[in-house]
Amino acid sequence: MESQTLILKFLNRIRRLRFYTNILHGTYILLAYIIASYLLACLLLNYKTTPDGVLLVTIIIGGGLIYILCNYFIKPFLTPFSLDDAALIAEAHYPETNNSLISSSQLVNHSKINQFQKKATLEFIEELQNRTSKAIKNIDTSSIVYQKGLPIARNCLIGLLGFLIIIALSTPGFLTDGYKSWSN
Repeated sequence: MESQTLILKFLNRIRRLRFYTNILHGTYILLAYIIASYLLACLLLNYKTTPDGVLLVTIIIGGGLIYILCNYFIKPFLTPFSLDDAALIAEAHYPETNNSLISSSQLVNHSKINQFQKKATLEFIEELQNRTSKAIKNIDTSSIVYQKGLPIARNCLIGLLGFLIIIALSTPGFLTDGYKSWSN
């Protein structure tokens, strides 16, 4: 039972880390997109203030916002990421587990059913789970979940924030005039 608990905790850590990584990545991209869109809208609307220009900029910005919100915030809630999916990702990064992680995660539910105990011995399931728990004991879950996009998105956000601050300090009328053109 202890190895069963260790396997479930390991897989749940992978699921949780993947979820938080996706949400954080989406937040970085969303904030960077809002800042970039605001700067672009101010730039365009300082020079062209026709209603068609305002409508075009609004449609482009709105379309991008809808895409980001759907892809990074709505989709993760609607598509389940099961324990089996977490096991498959872990086994893709650590092939030395020899598919024992996915087998152990699937056998967790079956070890409690009496009909299944007739087909496979409980000792076999426990031995597989013991071997799997030893194999995953020293695996860091952060090495399994893809996190390479986080620093890029974060640096892009920081760069855009710096650019926004520089523009606000050097030409303060640029942002307010663009906003006035947009709101009128």
